[in-house]
Amino acid sequence: MPEIIINELGQKVRVYEWEEYQRRISNRRPWKGQGDLNGKILLISHTWGIGDVLYSTPAVRGLKQKFPDVRIHYICTCPEILENNPDIERIYHWMDHDSLTSLSDELDDKKEEWYWLDYDTPLKGGYDYKIHLRTKPQLNEYLLSLLKKDPKGLRGDERDFVNQASNAVITRYRMVALDMYCWHAYVDPPNKTVHYYPYDHELQFARDFLAPLRKKKFKPIVLIPSSSTLYKNYPHWKEVIRLCPYNYYWIVLDAFGRGEAWSAHNMMDCSGAFKLRLAAAVVIESDLCCSSDTGLLYTKAARGGKCIVLYGPHNWEPFLHYFQPQARGLRVEYVTGLLEDPCCATPCYIDSVSCKGGGQYSPCLDQLSPQAVASAIQEHLESKS
Repeated sequence: MPEIIINELGQKVRVYEWEEYQRRISNRRPWKGQGDLNGKILLISHTWGIGDVLYSTPAVRGLKQKFPDVRIHYICTCPEILENNPDIERIYHWMDHDSLTSLSDELDDKKEEWYWLDYDTPLKGGYDYKIHLRTKPQLNEYLLSLLKKDPKGLRGDERDFVNQASNAVITRYRMVALDMYCWHAYVDPPNKTVHYYPYDHELQFARDFLAPLRKKKFKPIVLIPSSSTLYKNYPHWKEVIRLCPYNYYWIVLDAFGRGEAWSAHNMMDCSGAFKLRLAAAVVIESDLCCSSDTGLLYTKAARGGKCIVLYGPHNWEPFLHYFQPQARGLRVEYVTGLLEDPCCATPCYIDSVSCKGGGQYSPCLDQLSPQAVASAIQEHLESKS
């Protein structure tokens, strides 16, 4: 048996001899869309955020439809979001050493091939909407400097960099996230949507929680004001709330709290009050979900619920394509005051210091007026669709 040590971060680590390690992974096969997965284990790894994991669920469904007897195991950072999914046999937290060790031993004991699908690498064909746009800031600055030059004067390596980056950006705005996830798994199901499976008792909890508000004629709105990264946060939510009718009751779910106080007669700060699945149930049962970026919003949008999503550097269409018109995205067309005329047009390169200083909000979100957001919320919530 390999030695188990505790590393400098206090984590359990197995120490293998190189030959033993090679032997243990010798049965692993990257999934390339070839062969028959029936009777095999397919291990999927995706350690990004909640919305990213939910993006993969139509691909999981497509694989299960194509190979009914495949045994799908999933490694992620938020295993609760995949709980109760009938297409997935087992779910693991990527930091749970003991369960992943048990999985490794189980796969080794079987002594038969198993398959691996990795969503933490650039997606198939280079169409990765995150890796290409979340480059290091200095690469964004370099790209921006090259775009200001005469294209005819670019050297070979400069021209290649601009062509690669700009083509990735252009393609990224034309590609739909759910499509890319499916194609990465070599499936193309005809009906693409996010698959989330709440338990009945979770939905009943949410109905009971919201019932007193509805009894008082309030319209409950879930507000998710913060995302995993500051540059995707909208800074004017409080002004939006002030501009909306008083009978809109705002339930704040802020998992990435910015230290702000959320207090008003028509507001309840429930940040940290619910576990993940109960928070998702409240989102589903609310009249409207408003958010900076996406995430839990998909649990509602996939069921036809009304959502308003605010975007800065991102173009909203690739993420909401299959959820319109119930899910609407808002963003500014142009950012003003940053460059010489013509003004900087969005979408742009994310996290560019030419665009903003460190720790500041994206100007494309800062310039999205609270009046426009409040008007869109009222129009959408009061519509009969």
